[in-house]
Amino acid sequence: MERDGYYWERYICHKEIQSISEGKDFYINMGRLLCIAYVLNISDLHFENLIAFGKKPVLVDVETIWSIGAYPVMAAEDSTRILIEKNYDSILNTGLLPISSLNQSFGGDTSGILGGKFIGEVRDVVNLYRDDIHIERKEIEKETFNHLPFIKTKDGNKYLKASEYLEYIF
Repeated sequence: MERDGYYWERYICHKEIQSISEGKDFYINMGRLLCIAYVLNISDLHFENLIAFGKKPVLVDVETIWSIGAYPVMAAEDSTRILIEKNYDSILNTGLLPISSLNQSFGGDTSGILGGKFIGEVRDVVNLYRDDIHIERKEIEKETFNHLPFIKTKDGNKYLKASEYLEYIF
């Protein structure tokens, strides 16, 4: 909601689906999102930038819409550079699909369609308000499934994985 000098955003929570058929609907919508993201050149759609709201995948961070590469691709060999450039001009650039080299870089699958885990590094302020204050690097591991549809069961949440719905995505 736009206002004079500011705006409001709606809060979206991770909402369960009511049936397996709604899981099918979710992944049909994910396929539509993949198409729209490719056409509009949206990237950075990793698992943290999506929330499964019932049968709808909702984008929560779209600052990369109509993005273009800011820097030329740098690679030691021409074949590597060409491969990277072709990935930039494909659906892989959306971030929705897993890319094995990125999985290795981030310590887990960060894709929006399958992912949910990454290992990274943060800088943490140590000894705040003391004269020996300093910053230390710490490794963190993050795992979440807010981007996946789920059904509540008596045994807990059952997450519906994209691998079971591939025919509806593509």
